Amino acid sequence: MKGRMGIVSGRYRSSQTSINGRSQPQTVIELFGRTDTGSSVCLLVHGLRPSFEIAPIGTWDLDDGMPSFIKDRIENVRSMEHVLAVSGPETKWTQLGDRPVWNIEVEQPFHVPALRKTLKTRSWQVFSGDIPFVNRFFLDGDVGMHIAFEGEVVDKRADQGPVDKAEVLIAGGSGRYGVDITVRCDIEQVRATEPFQVPYTLFSFDLETSIEHETVLCAAACVEDLGSGERQMFEYRGTESEILEGLTATVQATDPDIITGYNIDNFDLPRLADRTNVLRRNQGWQATARLFGWGRAPVL
Repeated sequence: MKGRMGIVSGRYRSSQTSINGRSQPQTVIELFGRTDTGSSVCLLVHGLRPSFEIAPIGTWDLDDGMPSFIKDRIENVRSMEHVLAVSGPETKWTQLGDRPVWNIEVEQPFHVPALRKTLKTRSWQVFSGDIPFVNRFFLDGDVGMHIAFEGEVVDKRADQGPVDKAEVLIAGGSGRYGVDITVRCDIEQVRATEPFQVPYTLFSFDLETSIEHETVLCAAACVEDLGSGERQMFEYRGTESEILEGLTATVQATDPDIITGYNIDNFDLPRLADRTNVLRRNQGWQATARLFGWGRAPVL
């Protein structure tokens, strides 16, 4: 499949995969958004590995070659836990002048902070070690929120199958995502494209709550298709559980890309989370999904 999409959000997923019978770490970027044709999409991007760069702090004449003690220090880095590969050096300019710089590939992005801290205590300069992994996709690939992609469709909303559908798991996903299509691709198959008007779906909502009891009394929402301009209005009354379940049913049915409203980050969303925790007691994760299952990630 070939297409274009506007990216709304992204995250990475760490797992293990088998290559030639050997277990290897795998890091897949999940990009969520909407295509230019109006389909919501999750892009499973392979090929970007977590890494950072290091350079020694000491000074020497580059024309004299690499001192043996630096070679020994690099071997120590290569033997550190969670380090997969060390490549280089490549001469780059730093704030201390020209220095040989090595690239350090690690198993997973969450290993970077501890390794970065350890290497700094061992008198290494660390570069590009504090960039969130998903941000590296945009920086290294020189892309923005509008991208063109080519890949294999591994799931469609209309398809039948369990949440742990095999095709999605093999493609590096965690399960069936709440989107119209799920596509597996390599990072080389993703590129920047000219900006275009993305037909996002916008969900705007508001709660009325009790000051005394902190309960949700009623709610209202507006869903707008930015492609067609069509709007739908919704009202929610009844018991608190019925109101929360109604909001969740609307979110799941309309599949919004953007959820907004006045001060929702500081009030409405935290209040929904708090009330869900109260109402779901002794009912398990199914109750959480029913009351506040607004995400596109698989419900496992």
